[in-house]
Amino acid sequence: GEAVVGCMRCLAALGEWDDLSALANNEWEGLDPQARAECAPMAAASAWHRGSLDDLGGFVSSLHPHTVDGCFFRALLCVHTGKLVEGERALDGARAALDAEIAPLLREGYERAYPSIVKSQQVAELEEALHHRKLLRSGARRPGGPEEAALGRMWSDRLRAMQPDADYWQNSLAIHTLILRPQDHREAWLRFASVCRLSGRHNLCRKAILEAAGLAGGGSRRASRV
Repeated sequence: GEAVVGCMRCLAALGEWDDLSALANNEWEGLDPQARAECAPMAAASAWHRGSLDDLGGFVSSLHPHTVDGCFFRALLCVHTGKLVEGERALDGARAALDAEIAPLLREGYERAYPSIVKSQQVAELEEALHHRKLLRSGARRPGGPEEAALGRMWSDRLRAMQPDADYWQNSLAIHTLILRPQDHREAWLRFASVCRLSGRHNLCRKAILEAAGLAGGGSRRASRV
């Protein structure tokens, strides 16, 4: 169990989501409950970043329901499956968990709290994606309409203000794919490729360029809006 957890942590740090997913799928049944609880956030992240949201459910059940990760991934799964009311409740839980987390960190300084602040922004963007899905379902908006372009511009502006950290950018862009295909959000994905290149994440840089060009294979991200 400890060896699997350690390997998953290394793969997650490198952003090697395909390898992490394969390891999780091969070892999951043999893990004890404690090891599953440690691995679940990384396994869920691998499904998310590979665009394999159908695989999320098997890992979400092992996440603690009142943690930031637990609420966030439940909300993400609900948006993907169209259970939008449940998704709103999960996002409320994520915000409550983040509020409790950020206050003491801010007393230690802004930099200490910055990862949680970024997570708060990502929760807000997931909520925006959920709201857009609700309006699409009601017929108040149409796929590919001007509201999606406006969302893309707003999300791009937020990325420009974010620290040039590949992991932060990757998580935000993965939320954006709930509404926007990478090739329809190309400028942001190409900026992400530049962030990856400058930080030495060359494999991730290559994947970002393929996504922006619409040439990523297998687990390529596709916006599924309703």
